[in-house]
Amino acid sequence: MKKVLVTGATGLLGNNIVRLLVDDGVSVRAAVRSTSNRKPFEGLSIEVVPIDFEDVESLKRAVDGVDVVIHSAGFIWFGWMKLEESRRANVEYSRRLADICREKEVRFVHISTVDTLPASDGKTPISEDSTGFEKPPCNYVVSKTEAERAVEAVIQKGLDAVIVHPGLFLGPWDWRPSSGELIRAIKKLGYFFTCPTGGISVSDVRDVARGTLLAAQKGEAGRHYILGGENVHYKHLCREIATRCGVATPRLRTGPIAYLVASTTAAINRARGNETLVNTAAIRMARYSHFYSSERAKVELGYQWRPLNETLDEAIEWLSANNKL
Repeated sequence: MKKVLVTGATGLLGNNIVRLLVDDGVSVRAAVRSTSNRKPFEGLSIEVVPIDFEDVESLKRAVDGVDVVIHSAGFIWFGWMKLEESRRANVEYSRRLADICREKEVRFVHISTVDTLPASDGKTPISEDSTGFEKPPCNYVVSKTEAERAVEAVIQKGLDAVIVHPGLFLGPWDWRPSSGELIRAIKKLGYFFTCPTGGISVSDVRDVARGTLLAAQKGEAGRHYILGGENVHYKHLCREIATRCGVATPRLRTGPIAYLVASTTAAINRARGNETLVNTAAIRMARYSHFYSSERAKVELGYQWRPLNETLDEAIEWLSANNKL
């Protein structure tokens, strides 16, 4: 790779991808909205270009002169509302960018999610081709699944692309924060925090970023790759975070009472035309075992992931050092 365009470059994964590319000596073009915060790029020798996904010419200018596009931008919202917004950002924008990459013969790396794959039975991790339990059709699951189908349709027309599926990733350069909100919530709520009943595949964002670059370099066109990590129950993850934050470890699991509260809140929010972060869709998703196998990426790409303890230590250290806790 000589020159790479990264969308969503101010996000947790996108920013880590940009930093790895810079470290590797690759020329980087970061595509951001005109209103985006430029702080994530301080000290980095990169080209920052404004992008408007509603403007096809803007997208074409951003793609001109690069040999790889890594599409990290997206809209994340686990809920029942905002479906059209999710579809526009995750489906339509991905399709437009994929079409342009096909026209210009540029390799396209589509960053999807494990949430487009089935959930596991809690014992056997899901692979790229496994069957399992169908997840609740919340707007994130629906829109990201449709986005994959849109990209696959362009692949059938000749697009050189790979699709990667990260799980939950934590780590440094979480400016917003995004997944770091879990750490912030546990730190803030302490004794009152409850754990979901399911489980999750947790990885270090730096490993996912490296896996994404390996997919760009080595991935077979049309191939899907899971970029996961350690499969742990939420109870274990929450307790590990709580211990490191110096707060009481959560002892209760999210159950019927929490679902009842969320349902009541959802009814009120529907009347108001909005939806809170804690809603019935998010609670239902958290009941599942999101356990995945990254064996294909390990064998075909050389993907590796570090121990969970190291990831948690360094994620909390970065958030603390940057006044995010």
